[in-house]
Amino acid sequence: MSTIQKRNNGYFISVSCGYDTNGKQIRRTMTYKPEPGMTAKQIEKEVQRQAVLFEEKCKRGNNLDSNIKFAAFAELWFADRKKDLRPKTYARYLSMLPRINAAIGHLRLDRIQPLHLRQFYDNLSEGGIRQDTKYKCNIDVSKYLKDNKLSGAELSRQSGLSTSTVTALKKGNNVTYESAVKLSEYMKQPLDTLFTSVGSGKPLAPKTVLHHHRLISSILSTAVE
Repeated sequence: MSTIQKRNNGYFISVSCGYDTNGKQIRRTMTYKPEPGMTAKQIEKEVQRQAVLFEEKCKRGNNLDSNIKFAAFAELWFADRKKDLRPKTYARYLSMLPRINAAIGHLRLDRIQPLHLRQFYDNLSEGGIRQDTKYKCNIDVSKYLKDNKLSGAELSRQSGLSTSTVTALKKGNNVTYESAVKLSEYMKQPLDTLFTSVGSGKPLAPKTVLHHHRLISSILSTAVE
């Protein structure tokens, strides 16, 4: 939803575009200045029209700057493509996103280089990257909660982890890849620093690696457009 504020001889229009991976609201802004000679009624009508047009642009992802990070743009891409993709394809792509965001989600679009992608694809082909691999936390989560004066329920709410997963982490139990990624993003620590993979050491199948490449390629191609 857009908001309009009168500033000097113009109008400041702001639109919310969701939240980034750190929970910070993403807002896009523009300034509209009425043409000389317009009546107050004409100005009011045109300001409302400009706000609607700007909001539509933002929803389509047509009003983006190079500061936007990959994870935030990917969220816009998924929202726009949901109606075009088959449900099975959409679900498969969505399941890949946490792994992709863990690698490049924090990078600004204008700073993603071929080297970042090559390193990610190489990592996918290594052992221990499969999502059926379990992950053991390298820190004492109970101590972390105590040191930061947090309850398990608060950690669950802020990180997006289920209460049962938080309980498992406090007990030192292994958790899934998805849960490990959520805690890593919440604590702002690299996955391979905060967790150690245990269990299955099999690499992803080449076909699955290719699916990841196609998804990233599609998202970045849309960003270039």
